[in-house]
Amino acid sequence: MEQSSSPELRFAFVGWIAAAVLACALRAPVADLPFERDEGEYAYIAQRWLAGDVPYRDAFDQKPPGVFAFYAVTMKLGGETPAAVRWGAQLATIAALGALVWIGARLFSPAVGVAAAFAGALLSSDPAWLGNAVNTEQVALAPISFGALCALVAGTQRRLAFSLAVGVLGGMALLLKPVTAPIVAFEIATAACLAGRPLAHGIAAACGVAAALAPVALYLAAHGAGQAFFDAVVWNNLAYAGDTRLADYPRYFAAHFGPTLRPLGPLYGAALAAPLALLGAARPPTGTRRRLGWVAAWFAASLPAIAMGGYFRQHTFALALPPLALLAAMGLDAIGRIAFGGHGIARVFAPIAALSLVAHGVAASWWYFGPARHEARLHRIYGSNPFPEAPALGAWIAAHSAPEERVFIYGSEPELLFYAGRSSASRYVYVYPLTMALPAVAARQSEALGEFDAAPPRYVVGVFVQTSLLEGPGTPPALKRGLRDRLERGYDVAAVLPFAADRSVRILEGKPARAMWNERPLWDGATPWAAYVVWEHRRE
Repeated sequence: MEQSSSPELRFAFVGWIAAAVLACALRAPVADLPFERDEGEYAYIAQRWLAGDVPYRDAFDQKPPGVFAFYAVTMKLGGETPAAVRWGAQLATIAALGALVWIGARLFSPAVGVAAAFAGALLSSDPAWLGNAVNTEQVALAPISFGALCALVAGTQRRLAFSLAVGVLGGMALLLKPVTAPIVAFEIATAACLAGRPLAHGIAAACGVAAALAPVALYLAAHGAGQAFFDAVVWNNLAYAGDTRLADYPRYFAAHFGPTLRPLGPLYGAALAAPLALLGAARPPTGTRRRLGWVAAWFAASLPAIAMGGYFRQHTFALALPPLALLAAMGLDAIGRIAFGGHGIARVFAPIAALSLVAHGVAASWWYFGPARHEARLHRIYGSNPFPEAPALGAWIAAHSAPEERVFIYGSEPELLFYAGRSSASRYVYVYPLTMALPAVAARQSEALGEFDAAPPRYVVGVFVQTSLLEGPGTPPALKRGLRDRLERGYDVAAVLPFAADRSVRILEGKPARAMWNERPLWDGATPWAAYVVWEHRRE
């Protein structure tokens, strides 16, 4: 591919800086939002890892260790706060946007690359894709984007070092999200095929993947976490992914993709217009069809990664962000060239139009990007999930317990443990593995109750919200019955945190808390009136 001239390089660099500023402006209003559930588990495990625990051995989690390492690094450098993690992730996203600029400039023009970066800034932050949260998909954007860039460079430079880098970056992506395997395979195939020596470059890429994975495997094995890792990340995930019928895939997709159409629909439409690039000039530049086909193939490789398991969670759409942003930029560029022909405006139409798509997305989600209380934002995104109330209750637990005292959570809110700075009384820091109808659920319930009995915790927190418990007809009753029995014999209600219409926080303690609980206990599936109920171990 032809090298860009100095003015084009300057345009691309300035465009990337503008995209970085835009991305930071979009992040600033929500950078210190309280953690949601998944973020809470990553933050808690990272916090405990920094304190000497080992993931999987000391805390069950189905995610691979890359995301815990990312959280641990950002918290070590910036402090144990949501803002530190979010801004750390934003720096990684800005780097990914730089890779997009470079890819767009190499394949098409600097204007296409800059437009793709603007589109990517919106996609990475929009609440329709749960851009508020630092999930595995968002952290994986940087290795995915740079892996694609290195694959293209390997095709022109024909040096094994670039294919090795593709493999290392692919291994990093797999350590963050194993379902990125189709994307990683596509990038390795790109490097191997374009470089002209498929076998040699394929081996180099495979060595790169091994170089990324081997140290992690050795670390887990050396710390007695290998078996626990396979149980959580491999066998548990296989059982979870196989729980969805293929017939249900369209329903789940429609339920989660539909809400993204209002803020992001125009951007999707621009991507659909990408084939117009072949008609955007009387004589399209040589190789346009091939380059467009490569970006479309990259997008196609991301689809099985998104569809894996069949749930189509909104944050999983981020795995398609780089090629989707490029397709949208190409579509805008093609529209500009068709509309303006040889006029100078055609060369900068794509970035300007991309900014208008960003403006539309911001306007459509002004409740999120504009001035608002964090409680209102979280309620709009997550409904009755008790994320707005978690920081206050975490602080209450920290103030009423010693650092060595532990907490058992009957629910899936590990962010409480993070905010409290207290260890979980069970290896199961959230109850999904104990309540979902998976093969090992009965044995896991027995293990959790055994941990409870071996060292009774100072506090037990009940979260009677269905999305936090995920109890169903196939859930064995041993955990609920056993926990209820233990609480009635040895614990007293110490505090309740009632739901408020405006999601403001009010913690009731002592007799008022016990009176509210005794009047309306929540064991039997009543509509939850409290975000959290706290029991304290009865002192003899």
